[in-house]
Amino acid sequence: MTTAALCRTRASLCEILAIRILREYGDNLLDLALAITTSWSVYSGAEPDLLARAREDRDDMDDRIGNAIEMAILGNAKRFIKSDPCQKVIDAIWRSVFVLIMSLRI
Repeated sequence: MTTAALCRTRASLCEILAIRILREYGDNLLDLALAITTSWSVYSGAEPDLLARAREDRDDMDDRIGNAIEMAILGNAKRFIKSDPCQKVIDAIWRSVFVLIMSLRI
């Protein structure tokens, strides 16, 4: 693809911008978790031609929802996932799930 380098550059820019925006929420874990885990339509705001191509490729594309963590994992956004704000939320989720599991064992 002749535009692959441009697409990678755009993706990197979006990743950097997302990290900087999340730093604004860094002092409040609840706000940070809400920003990272709020579900939204993956194709929200996409141009009509992109939606048409996506519909050709996927039958369930209208139902696809995601959040920032899922999209970062699927998009291999390592900088975003490794960022301090994202790690705070992942650690909090992990600790909560771990505490829940341990409480169920007792």
